[in-house]
Amino acid sequence: MLFRSAVIFAGGSAGNDATAPAQADATSVSSDAVPTGQAVPSVTAWRILARRAATSGRGFMTPTGIAMDGRGVTLVTLADDDRVWAIANDGSPAKPWDVSGVGTLFRRPGSVALTPSGTVLVADTGNHRIVHLSSVVSPRVIAVIGGTTSGTAKGMFVRPSDAVTDEAGRIIVSDTGNHRIQLFDRDGRSLAVWGRSVRGVPTRGGGVGEFASPRGVGVGRDGTIVVADTGNNRIQSHARVAVGPERSGGWDVWPAPPMQDPFQVGDYRMPSGIAVDKTGRTFIADSGNHRIVVRNSDASAWDFWGGLAGTSPGEFVMPLSVTVGSDGEVAVADTGNDRIQVATLRSAYSA
Repeated sequence: MLFRSAVIFAGGSAGNDATAPAQADATSVSSDAVPTGQAVPSVTAWRILARRAATSGRGFMTPTGIAMDGRGVTLVTLADDDRVWAIANDGSPAKPWDVSGVGTLFRRPGSVALTPSGTVLVADTGNHRIVHLSSVVSPRVIAVIGGTTSGTAKGMFVRPSDAVTDEAGRIIVSDTGNHRIQLFDRDGRSLAVWGRSVRGVPTRGGGVGEFASPRGVGVGRDGTIVVADTGNNRIQSHARVAVGPERSGGWDVWPAPPMQDPFQVGDYRMPSGIAVDKTGRTFIADSGNHRIVVRNSDASAWDFWGGLAGTSPGEFVMPLSVTVGSDGEVAVADTGNDRIQVATLRSAYSA
């Protein structure tokens, strides 16, 4: 079965009501009215970077997080493994990332991310912390935020899923079990906490700037934060320009993707992974819909990869993570298929 890939220019308001969950009390949702245009494919080829061993039933299974190094090394986390795996771009088998000199052990890490300066962030989910490492080669610990004990205070987490940095070095964390997003400076000092709290205790919410088990988080070069608000089946963004501490507010709920095909679903369903390229284009692992949604910076153009669960190139089963490499290639953790797929984009669409 061939995958579907189309850039869509949608007219009018793009399904605003569809983005809000049943319990949402959001008072405003952003919308974009754009002209009708022609569908244009953006991917020239798909290739498999790593997959589960078909004969042994062992090996590379259930990838959940992915990051691509500028030297051609890809780092991947696996759902039932306490290590980060490294894949060289030379066709050699995946192997555990050598962090023997770090002096710290991971517990069911949720995601791994490369920062603009080349450092590595690991969401050490089972240990309720974020580990910041100096590099892919010969890593050392720069900082640890949180600890082995979960908590609800600022700077503590409950099963954090993802962490990224912006151009200023600030660290943004999806504090999944606390239903909130936390912002830190490069040294791990708390700058802001976003989400709903009741009597000082974080709790899930459906309003603008509130979250329910958020997972993926991305950040653009302009400082815009994009969050996969997984439990609310929606995407939220926060535009930022200041370098100093943040205040509450400033969040927008994105409208559901416009769809020209009546047999394809427009709403997000358990979105889990987020990546933003240098042009401001956002890649969303829309896990429950078995697809990757691509949205340009002003929502005037969309692309959809997959959409029907399958095993052919460009098809997915519950993809949980997506990342953009320095060369513009896009890698997807095709979780349900136990593999990593890499898309080569047409030159007009390369990051």
